[in-house]
Amino acid sequence: MHFLGYLGYLSWTLLICLSFHPKMLKCLSTGSCKFLVLLFNHCFKSGIWPWTTSNITFIKKSGKKSYLHPGSYRPITISPYIGKILERILESRIKTHCKLNEIIDDAQEGFLPGKNTSRYLFKMMSSLHEAKRRR
Repeated sequence: MHFLGYLGYLSWTLLICLSFHPKMLKCLSTGSCKFLVLLFNHCFKSGIWPWTTSNITFIKKSGKKSYLHPGSYRPITISPYIGKILERILESRIKTHCKLNEIIDDAQEGFLPGKNTSRYLFKMMSSLHEAKRRR
């Protein structure tokens, strides 16, 4: 049966529950990996993202006098690992597309390897000081 036929048998609820431990994903057979590739490509083509739910866990912050207040906890989100893999694939495709088509401005500092917003702030502050000095 074709892959899309399989999707007819699987509800999206079941796909949302496809939350494998990373060690399990490393042990998948070639056939299982091919199924994941087909599944991921179907998600890209259809625009359906089945991994939209996450579990939120609250971790106690150390050094708090009382844990009766919400501010004494740090929330962390535990998302399905398989969804994280698809997010990384999507991020990689977007970055490659932007790089090949020269979409990103040379002045862009944030969200790029080797660059950060601190560098941009430094450049901006230097420009402001230079402009002030010239007046």
